[in-house]
Amino acid sequence: MNLLLPPNPTLERELTIRRYVTDGDCEYTWSTITSEYDGKIAEFFVFSDALKVSGVRVNVSAETQQVIADLLGCLPLTPKLSDLRWSQRAITLPPFTRGNPVGMSSTQAMIDHSSKIDAALASVPKAQGIIDTVGKLWVLDNSIAGKFINGVEVAMNYGWHFTPRLWSGYSEACASSIKHPDGTPVRLIQGRGTRHDKNHTDYSQVCVLVQKACTVDGVEMDLNDILTDPSLAPLASHQGTLRVLRQPGVPLP
Repeated sequence: MNLLLPPNPTLERELTIRRYVTDGDCEYTWSTITSEYDGKIAEFFVFSDALKVSGVRVNVSAETQQVIADLLGCLPLTPKLSDLRWSQRAITLPPFTRGNPVGMSSTQAMIDHSSKIDAALASVPKAQGIIDTVGKLWVLDNSIAGKFINGVEVAMNYGWHFTPRLWSGYSEACASSIKHPDGTPVRLIQGRGTRHDKNHTDYSQVCVLVQKACTVDGVEMDLNDILTDPSLAPLASHQGTLRVLRQPGVPLP
């Protein structure tokens, strides 16, 4: 492991992570998730695991995640796509929370969190597909439009899904109301949270993206067009059509 990042959550660290991605010095693979609504079937292509740099699942601000999404032809997930990703996972991991809040935004906390995931995966037979849960995600949601914290645009974090067998300490319900096979609602640690601005980062905030390119009934489409079409948006959004198609406050490239 040779992760060359500043030790603390500074703008320099965010810019360094962005440069890694710009230079292609990062790791990610794709998996397909499907969604059905009103007789239509959509396929979306999401990261199988969180974005890695030098083998470490890097933590990013919502602004940095949007910049990375622009570089890779992607969008941040919606809560519904996050729920679908969890429900169609190949490998199930519990949330790896950090009991001590001191230093939770440090690069060392980032490395420690990623290492716990790797240690858990070491005992899992090799499998293709989605690994979840690997952290919280910055997501797109209508409720963050026009909102600020101390003059900075709000971001929404969401995720850390879990099964009761692996985790039992929290009771947030999934935004999409998906259920376990036994009929109980899926739960997660972080509901649709709006307590952070677009510059916040901590060890739990990883980068998972979805390609803009997708299909509906086998026809190639752009995810932006799906999210703004009332008849198609429910395939990817529990809110219906989205007005927020990128992290507010991040200019177009």
